Amino acid sequence: MILFAAGGTGGHLFPALAVAEQLRQLSPELPIAFVGTSDHLEADLVPAAGFAFHAIPARALPREFGWESWQFVKTTLRGVHQAQRLLRRLQPRAVLGCGAYVSFPTLIAAKLCRIPTLIAEANAYPGLANRALGSLVDRIFVAIPGTEHYFPSGKATCTGNPIRGAFGRLQRSEARQAINFPPTEQLLLVTGGSLGARSLNEAFSSVYEQVLERPDWSILHITGTKELSAIVKQLAAQPLANDPVSYETCDGRYRLLGFCGQMPEAIMAADLVLARSGATTTAELAAAGRPAVFIPLTINPDQIANAQHMERHGAGKVILNDRACSDLPAVLLPLLDDLPTLATMAAAAKLQGRPEAAVLIAREILSRIGSR
Repeated sequence: MILFAAGGTGGHLFPALAVAEQLRQLSPELPIAFVGTSDHLEADLVPAAGFAFHAIPARALPREFGWESWQFVKTTLRGVHQAQRLLRRLQPRAVLGCGAYVSFPTLIAAKLCRIPTLIAEANAYPGLANRALGSLVDRIFVAIPGTEHYFPSGKATCTGNPIRGAFGRLQRSEARQAINFPPTEQLLLVTGGSLGARSLNEAFSSVYEQVLERPDWSILHITGTKELSAIVKQLAAQPLANDPVSYETCDGRYRLLGFCGQMPEAIMAADLVLARSGATTTAELAAAGRPAVFIPLTINPDQIANAQHMERHGAGKVILNDRACSDLPAVLLPLLDDLPTLATMAAAAKLQGRPEAAVLIAREILSRIGSR
């Protein structure tokens, strides 16, 4: 068995699912299971993908010392204890952590149980959990060249960030049909990630009318479930038939979703993307060859590093979060009128893609456990 520790956000979960899918293809007889928390999206998405799921308590690693630090220690000790019991029962041959805070107690438990441990670091600047675990684990996979230097010498190798296989199969026209947008129009995708992003939504709400003044552009706006109702009230949008969590306005050219279960299709259908710059988002945009305007979450140095990496290579534009409202019109609107520049950015994004990452990691895991 291979055990994955992943969840919290799609950025941590989807790379793990991508590797798990490759393992299932390469070694169908190998059991695969996931450990996560019971109150995040992994509790639903992992079983839906056909993998066993086990929940343990876990808490985010605090950035500053204080009351949260004591709560973290208390929860982590409980998580390590429960993870040890789970590992003794499942007897996995290796444990792969994908950077979510649930990976912290799970990988500590795996080391205590003398089970081989690996981590996948998706960001240009490693997260707190992975930086803390770097000296303990046996092998580290990083997504972006140069990230190896944050870890002990010789432990890390650059494979790229694992992404879902749909990005290698879909064509733009097929993706447009899948999400039911007209194939002749340009499409702007707006997304704040699996949890949504209030500041990004607020910034875009001040500019969407100017986007729709361009008759060749339509909008798919994924608001995040908690943010959807506020945006719908603001726009007086109407629900789509038979789908109470989808709304549209402006003669159907502006569609809003709280959560999108077809993100590969949405990205492949888009001609420009306005997004946060989480590791999975940037990796998927690169694999798809889609240009982007990034608004990284300022308190996350990893998001800023991811966005700046794409900008340095000509694949995106970066707006800092605290300047989103003021700077977005000047950055976004000219791009809508400049299709040659979008094509150049798309080509640059494609050069940053590593669609083979999931299979590379899966093959190394199999090699380490002695499976074919």
